Amino acid sequence: MQPVFSILTPCLNQARFLERNLRSVAGQASRDVEHIVIDGGSTDGGVEMLRRHGDSLAHWVSEPDGGQADALRKALSVARGEWIGWLNADEFYEPGALDHVRAAMDKHPDAELVYGNVRRVDAEGHAIRVNRQWRFDYDVCRIQTPIIINCGAFFRRQRLIDRGGFDPSWHYILDWEMYIRYMRGKPKWLRLKQVLGNFTMHAQSKTATSQEAFEAEIQRLRQREFPGWTPQQIDAEKRRQHARMMQHMLLDGVLFEKAYFKLVRQRNYAHLFGDPGVRVPVVSRVLDLVAPVRKSS
Repeated sequence: MQPVFSILTPCLNQARFLERNLRSVAGQASRDVEHIVIDGGSTDGGVEMLRRHGDSLAHWVSEPDGGQADALRKALSVARGEWIGWLNADEFYEPGALDHVRAAMDKHPDAELVYGNVRRVDAEGHAIRVNRQWRFDYDVCRIQTPIIINCGAFFRRQRLIDRGGFDPSWHYILDWEMYIRYMRGKPKWLRLKQVLGNFTMHAQSKTATSQEAFEAEIQRLRQREFPGWTPQQIDAEKRRQHARMMQHMLLDGVLFEKAYFKLVRQRNYAHLFGDPGVRVPVVSRVLDLVAPVRKSS
């Protein structure tokens, strides 16, 4: 029987999180799912964990690869499901997440992308915040951000293959680059209100440790998408699409909570986010006095 969902998990030395990931897929009420794990040659006990869970996995392998996108490319090559989920080893699904997605797909069979909200958690799984997603806008995505967090997103396998799958030449914004190719032509997307996945913030994640490499790939992507544009033209387009993004967030009711987190709460998670959020004259100084930043453990 062909599965409806193929969940792809790239992994390298993430044993501390891997069991949580595997159980979150195996524990879904929906049984029409296959889980594919491509390990890059872990030496931290992750391979032994995969052996223990082998009966619940459709396919797994541990061998050197060319990075996260290359591992995803390998996983996609053996996937059989109609829909693809991308769940990194340090991420995990909410119970019943696939049931929500399946119900939405049944109601909207013409959708090519389905995504929902994502909870950010720390390494121990304690909630930091819920990232409520807003409407997808291809023009914003092309220059500003894809806005979607992958552990809450699902893609049609055949469209993903037809659009080139995962490109191993990208290491830091491989998802952003993939969304641009996947959504070119502006196919129908569907946004769910449920929390579908959990994204782990920890100091060893690429998000926290490689800002310069991120910026270099962003520049490369923008040069590809806007060939011949001057830096001034790129900056003008960024500002224009940023304004559109702010309008979307306002209309979808998420702007103020995001501003509150950036201004007030992110100060307590600077070690995970890579920055303390937004500093506003006078207001931030008052906050420092009345609500001092907690010491990170």
